[in-house]
Amino acid sequence: MREERGQKVFILLILFLTLVGLYFRLVYSNNISLHVDEFISLLAVRGILEQGLPRLPSGMFYDQGLLFFYLEALNLHLFGFSIRVARTLSLLLSVLTIPLLYLVGKRIFSRNVGLIAAALLSISSEAIMWGGRARMYSLLQIWALLCVYFLYRAIQDDDARSRHLFLFCYLCAILTHSLTVLIFFPLLLAVSVLRRVSWFLRRDVLIEFSVVGVATFVPFLLKILAQPGQLEAISQFRPFLEPSLNLINNSKPFRPFFLSLEHLPITLLAVLGLIFLLLSALDRGGRKSVEDGSPMDLRALGFLYIVFGTTFLEMILLVGQTWRNPRYLFILLPVFYLIASQVMITLVVHISQKLRISSRFQRRAVLTSTYSLAVLLMLFSFPSAYGVTRTQVWGYDLAFDYVRGHWQEGDVVLTIAPYACDLYLERCDYYATQFDYEEYIFEREGILIDRYTGALLLNSPSQLEEVLKDNPRVWFVIDGWRLATHYQMDFREVIARAMEVVHEVQGVKVLLSQGYAGAEEPAARRSLAVKLEEGISLLGYELNATSLEPGEELCLTLYWQTERRLREEYTIFVHLLNREGFFAGQGDGLPMRGLYPTIYWREGERVADEHRFQVADDTPPGKYLLEVGIYSPQSGERLAVLDESGEAIDDRIVLDYIQIGREGVGRPQHPAEADFGGQVMLVGYDFDGPERRLSVEPGQVIPITFYWQALTSMDRDYTVFVHLLDEEGRIWGQKDSQPLDGFYPTSFWDVEDMVVDEHSILVKPNAPSGEYRLLVGIYLLSTMERLPLLDETGEVIGDFISLGEILVGGE
Repeated sequence: MREERGQKVFILLILFLTLVGLYFRLVYSNNISLHVDEFISLLAVRGILEQGLPRLPSGMFYDQGLLFFYLEALNLHLFGFSIRVARTLSLLLSVLTIPLLYLVGKRIFSRNVGLIAAALLSISSEAIMWGGRARMYSLLQIWALLCVYFLYRAIQDDDARSRHLFLFCYLCAILTHSLTVLIFFPLLLAVSVLRRVSWFLRRDVLIEFSVVGVATFVPFLLKILAQPGQLEAISQFRPFLEPSLNLINNSKPFRPFFLSLEHLPITLLAVLGLIFLLLSALDRGGRKSVEDGSPMDLRALGFLYIVFGTTFLEMILLVGQTWRNPRYLFILLPVFYLIASQVMITLVVHISQKLRISSRFQRRAVLTSTYSLAVLLMLFSFPSAYGVTRTQVWGYDLAFDYVRGHWQEGDVVLTIAPYACDLYLERCDYYATQFDYEEYIFEREGILIDRYTGALLLNSPSQLEEVLKDNPRVWFVIDGWRLATHYQMDFREVIARAMEVVHEVQGVKVLLSQGYAGAEEPAARRSLAVKLEEGISLLGYELNATSLEPGEELCLTLYWQTERRLREEYTIFVHLLNREGFFAGQGDGLPMRGLYPTIYWREGERVADEHRFQVADDTPPGKYLLEVGIYSPQSGERLAVLDESGEAIDDRIVLDYIQIGREGVGRPQHPAEADFGGQVMLVGYDFDGPERRLSVEPGQVIPITFYWQALTSMDRDYTVFVHLLDEEGRIWGQKDSQPLDGFYPTSFWDVEDMVVDEHSILVKPNAPSGEYRLLVGIYLLSTMERLPLLDETGEVIGDFISLGEILVGGE
């Protein structure tokens, strides 16, 4: 009765674990976008439904996952072609693996071992992820688990039926994925260790394993026959075999698998068990009892260690870099969990024996410990399980669904993910990429095309511009990381100049060009060498116009460069404002309108960063300062502008001045025509009256307006001085400042540009009554050197001009 009740409890627990696994896989399947490989799987399945063979739109025979694809095709034929239905098959297979693992663990070791292993698998992040995707790995995991189980039973019981079932499962596995070849040698090695080589020499065994050996090469034969040259092309860029003894580097991809919070306790148990197994094998040898409360089953555990360990060694020593991926170790994940679970139960039994727990309570202690440890390990795994159901992948499915909803006749589409494009639009015009594409293309009739969809390769800016000019509407779908890493700067410049981001979802940008005439010639271009913090420099800029009307668009291209990699995504600000602080327009955003964030900038690369915005309709006429800078969006702090010594001098860069609208500049009341150094002409000035004589009281202000005109381009910022002098040359009032109180430095003046510059000179309150002279001149502040005043022949006649007489005190 107790045994029957215990059996029911275990059944309920397995049912609960299966439901837990189902929940997490359903959440993933319903919420997470399609993985890159899923698009290819569904294209192959579509080929089966349309042609009877897994042919991709390019005509390529896709042999990876044949058995899974035909099962998937049957599923979609019965229930309709949709993403949710397509994912259901993997989901059900992954959920089925949970009770299956329990049964295998129960039959090889004990039901306690099976329970813990099933608990681990139910909440495994890897199992949840691949169980929620329309890929063949969940099916492959089932076949691999059954292969290990039936082969172990075959050598344990010398059972022909188990050998036949192993043969069937292995054939199914090899037709599910050619990677099954990785477990072929480990299985042979495990059998050789446990039963010796002579076991293989039996006629029936030899024939059966010969079939297994031949079957191992079936996928490669299919690839050679169905698509000549394909195997050679793939091997050229990602060879399957690439022997290397660099254990440290080769094992790096697997470190997250073994050392994550989820798997670290399991890894420690596996290592501990391996040590114990080796010591026990050396010390005792032979087979132990497998009943609860007894020592480890060295034979079964050794078999699993050989299969898992040898497969892992193959991955780090023999296969190519592409195949050194934890996803391929995933097929033996149940074996990994069985090893750890058996070691854990053995430790519990060992501890209970050391504590001298009576046999009456030992079974209960082991059972209680089993439940507790299963819960504890699930708690370790829960953060990873929860995280994987909340971690989105690139949303190419959602992006192309948007394109499909806005598609018009005559549209053209280009992308770096042609398989996703073809699945949703049933077409892909161009495979657009510049780096790391060689293994994904082949030549047909002298033209390079994508091997999945047959889309034409587009890999140069000239090709891109031609497509943009020849078609009224061109779509470009690309994720942010590949946009920053798979293209050269000139290619990105064309994208930024010709296309607008119309939609963005889960890291994927949808860009659209609606008519492109080519690059415009800038109205102004200037080279700079301005340094900022973090090793960033502004090399120059281009403007589409130096004068605009309200409502017109300003286009500014900044040329940045960095001397080292940046660790933060900085924001660029562009402000257009007048002397009073009125903003005529501004544009704050990531470089290249978000297409090339600063974290991707390469050392020494010139980054062309275009900014566009409209001048506000209510902008009053006048000169507007164009300033730029960089700030951190997290802290809001701007990067400092540095001088030649590296000291901070400002937090903005003044680029240029834009004339907005038309200002009515009148004629000065008093002509002057004073030439200062052949660089600046004082055309005239205004007093507060028509005469060149003015009366003021001490403490009053003398208002005066100068009309300056640039005679040539200047590279220095000059200062205007206005001095009120008595007859002895003493100063009783003065103002020294750059034009417009420093708002409009002379280095930015355009030739023949008329600058109206207002000044107010305060007469000192203690100024004695009398006649004074008002003088004006120009000097360079850094040297205090004045510009000479020239006559009509160019001769120097002084360094200032007298504006008139000022009567202080009102005599």
